[in-house]
Amino acid sequence: MKRFLSFALSIIFALQLSAQTTITIGDSTSTLQTSFAPVSYAYKNSYSQTIYPSSALIPGGIVSMSYHCNAINATPEGTIKIYMAEVSNSNITNFVSGVDFVEVYSGPIQWVLGWNQITFTTPFVYTGTGNLLIAAIRDGDTYSISNYYKASFAPNSVVYHYADNIEYDVNNNHSGTVNHNRPVIKLTIADLDSYCHPITNLTFDTESITTTSATVSWDILDESSTTFGLAYKTDSPSSTWTTLSTNITEHSYTLTDLNPYTRYQVKVWTVCGLINSEAEQTEIVTLPTEELLTSIPYFQDFDDLTSISEWYFSNHGVNQWHIGTAVDNTTIEEDGSALYISNDNGTTNNYTNNSISVSHAYTLIETIADSYYGISFDVKLQGESTPYETDYLTVSLVPIAEKLSANMPSSNRVIGKVLTTNNQWERITLPFPQDLEPSFYQLAFSWRNNEENGQSPAVAVDNINLFSTPCARVNEFNVTMEDAGER
Repeated sequence: MKRFLSFALSIIFALQLSAQTTITIGDSTSTLQTSFAPVSYAYKNSYSQTIYPSSALIPGGIVSMSYHCNAINATPEGTIKIYMAEVSNSNITNFVSGVDFVEVYSGPIQWVLGWNQITFTTPFVYTGTGNLLIAAIRDGDTYSISNYYKASFAPNSVVYHYADNIEYDVNNNHSGTVNHNRPVIKLTIADLDSYCHPITNLTFDTESITTTSATVSWDILDESSTTFGLAYKTDSPSSTWTTLSTNITEHSYTLTDLNPYTRYQVKVWTVCGLINSEAEQTEIVTLPTEELLTSIPYFQDFDDLTSISEWYFSNHGVNQWHIGTAVDNTTIEEDGSALYISNDNGTTNNYTNNSISVSHAYTLIETIADSYYGISFDVKLQGESTPYETDYLTVSLVPIAEKLSANMPSSNRVIGKVLTTNNQWERITLPFPQDLEPSFYQLAFSWRNNEENGQSPAVAVDNINLFSTPCARVNEFNVTMEDAGER
């Protein structure tokens, strides 16, 4: 039995090896080296493009590539994105844009001396009809002396640029410096006949989403893709993937027994036997139940700390939302509570002004057709005076599918913005947009401060009132005076 098992495993291993070929482009014994490509660490951000001739390649699915590090000086910090495209260009005179780049890798790279293999999250299908263009973009927060990579001389084969304040994009036009030392590269290429094509256009049918279920669908790139696998998990950091099926023969699948108002990540891949495709991933948020929604009309003064479960927090930074007694604008004689930003777990309403923070306090609401809504609340903050507008509060209506993250809500979600009130309570009323789509929303109070200036206290909010009206507000009106004649 052991002999048979060993023999079977050796056959599988041989089949896996025969399905892939590794090609080295460049002189692996060369003493030339470069620090410009693929990734430079001389500045916070860098961008390089390198072209490799079709004469040195074979058609197939490129699943990984390797570079040889001669010297390591940089810490592996920042996100590195690698793209590939097939182009007619035989050399480079500047950055190439306007081609069909495919992102094959995104993440950190832990460089070591010698060969460094980068396994792609999305293999690149190389047809052999053009030359191979590789683009690498680094988005970092620090800089260092750069690494050095083994290179071969190839005229006009590399273009590079680096800077601290440029966000590079393969779809935009950038100007760079041409170089002739092309990194030596190893490419692992799977035979197209045995290549397992990934799926594409993984999406959820929004009409299918309920409190406990949702339907996902996808397209295929090749007719050979007939069987698929699917796994899912919540977006909790401690969550692990659960595989629901590896024998799906349709181009859609309905997930059931989900939890209400929960964000799920779903991935789908093509099942090919020995080597499956890389997975494509998307996410979905199930609808909230009626019990999770804040009904309108609604009033909250935060004075009863046993009745605040409808409020959620998404805090990013040292300055965070709390509900407590450090500050309030109570309408009753007893001491009350409020919703406020704090840097000491709610003990005070102070904030740290030298550390960027973005924090959200939100509740869930549903708007219905032919209804009109608004919100009023008490607010005060010292913060930072105009014209800086860098420490402030916004009030937004954010669809539940959009995650409240370390960024402020986009401007088209914002219904109001509050700068300093000179530490005095003010009453603010904000109408909801009249063309607001009937749907589920996160009504979010979002705070942002930058890393300089600003003065405590931070923002505090109290006595929130949500209301609806039977008719739309009047935006403008005209008065026409008519002569009524003599009396």
